[in-house]
Amino acid sequence: MKHNVIISGVIGAALLIGAFDCYAEKWDHNGFNGNGIESSFYDADSIKVQGKMVSWTDKYIYKKDYAVNITATLSKHPACATSIDKKGGVVQCQVDYQIEGGKSRGVGRRYYNKANELLCTDKDLGKDRFGTSWNKIERNSPMQNAYYDLVTRYHVILK
Repeated sequence: MKHNVIISGVIGAALLIGAFDCYAEKWDHNGFNGNGIESSFYDADSIKVQGKMVSWTDKYIYKKDYAVNITATLSKHPACATSIDKKGGVVQCQVDYQIEGGKSRGVGRRYYNKANELLCTDKDLGKDRFGTSWNKIERNSPMQNAYYDLVTRYHVILK
């Protein structure tokens, strides 16, 4: 009897530690792939609506060949090269997006290795930084599909 209580306590403690150690993100597969992207996901917990603007984060897992090319490109920038040398090559990136008034833009990009460690951000790229200008959402584009998903799957309503 005492043995069962101890085992139950150990299992319960392990479950609690696992719950506290888990990541906050809730990644939902969004079906976008192509151009070197193996798969992509929405961070459902990152979706926010502020007035007439919606923002969220996408995660893109790169195909092996594309990941090698991205790693080589980022290695040309000193801040990224140092991190890549220490932690390994890029396998994924996360991009923050915004939609407002029929236009969209990328706000920031972060690159991660296989262990999900941050390697560098678009701010480390200097003049090659990720563009943040607003672009019209084209019909049947990936951004229009993302907006459709946000409205239908996550019930986003812009005021």
